[in-house]
Amino acid sequence: MNRKEKEKFDLATGRKTMNPEEIARKKEMEQQEKVLNRKRWMVILGSVVAIVLIIIGISSFFHQKQLAQQEKASWPPDVEKPSKTEMAHIKNEIVHIDTDKGLIKLELYPESAPLTVNNFRKLIQEGTYDNSTFHRIINDFMIQAGQTKMVAGDDGQETEMPINVGYQFKDEINPWSLGLTDEQVDAIQSEHPDGGYKYDKNLQSYPIDYGYLCMANAGPNTNGAQFFIVTKKEGCDWLYGRHTVFGKVTEGMDVVEEIQKVETGPNDVPVTPIMIKKVWIEEKASE
Repeated sequence: MNRKEKEKFDLATGRKTMNPEEIARKKEMEQQEKVLNRKRWMVILGSVVAIVLIIIGISSFFHQKQLAQQEKASWPPDVEKPSKTEMAHIKNEIVHIDTDKGLIKLELYPESAPLTVNNFRKLIQEGTYDNSTFHRIINDFMIQAGQTKMVAGDDGQETEMPINVGYQFKDEINPWSLGLTDEQVDAIQSEHPDGGYKYDKNLQSYPIDYGYLCMANAGPNTNGAQFFIVTKKEGCDWLYGRHTVFGKVTEGMDVVEEIQKVETGPNDVPVTPIMIKKVWIEEKASE
């Protein structure tokens, strides 16, 4: 039995008595002890809450970091999203595609497809499309490039070789901004049970219409270097939600029209190669 217990026992059995002052002092001490205990528990509780919040914060930080890493893993390598300043600069650029049928000029839409645009610009700057071909052409539909290029061998003869950038990256599409309903979006996604498109409602997508520049793909999130220009005047609304649109022809649709009419063989490959001699970027002339 400790001291306090013995004191309570003595008071209860009458072995010890207390005068009024002692009783008042005892009550005051007990009250002070209760207040002190309450403060101790408040401190302990506050500390526990603080620790829990810190743990949650750290967990959330690493979770967000992990999500960011997973998201960036779906980006093209060595490509970043352009800043607002960079977007303004890109919107003042014109892409020139010099073909053996004439010159095609395009504008790019970085606000609609920032990663796609910067990946395209990077490939242009690396010379990826120089001396390449329009490898697939379907009249009244589209002309497609970015799969093959002519490479000179040791004997000086040029050989058609595949363009392989070595990576695939995500789509940048907002099907709802194109007027698709939830049911239509679900129908598209149901075609890919192993993983559908990663749509982004923050984007404003452009239609897959006449003259627009789109990424070619083999399904969701398989973009690389291949692109196509739409030649169907009525547009291709059945492709909404399936391809990233990132630019449009501003000059040279007559050249595109001429290319789409060339003779093709199996797999829509032109009988005579249609060459892209060089692709480069220039700033728009100041008005």
